[in-house]
Amino acid sequence: MIKSNIATNNTEGILDVDAFVGLQLSPNPTTGLFQVMMPESTVADYVVYDMNGKMVLRQEKVSDPVTTLDISQYLAGTYLLRVTAADGRIAMRRIVKK
Repeated sequence: MIKSNIATNNTEGILDVDAFVGLQLSPNPTTGLFQVMMPESTVADYVVYDMNGKMVLRQEKVSDPVTTLDISQYLAGTYLLRVTAADGRIAMRRIVKK
């Protein structure tokens, strides 16, 4: 059974999906480089989207508990990180780039 928690940020209308309780991004806001810290050992794909839904970054089959991603070449704004585990669980987090 796959368990997930879904919450809506009412102030911005952005859906946060949390299949990994304890998944952290740091620093957030970022100037470009940020770390994704997984709460458990799992293989996952990381995909970053801009607010138009365009994929700007993808890393597949990442197994490290801490991974550094780089969005420094993109404009300041809000991005979405989708984490998809090998077992199908999905988490989404908002990233703010200064």
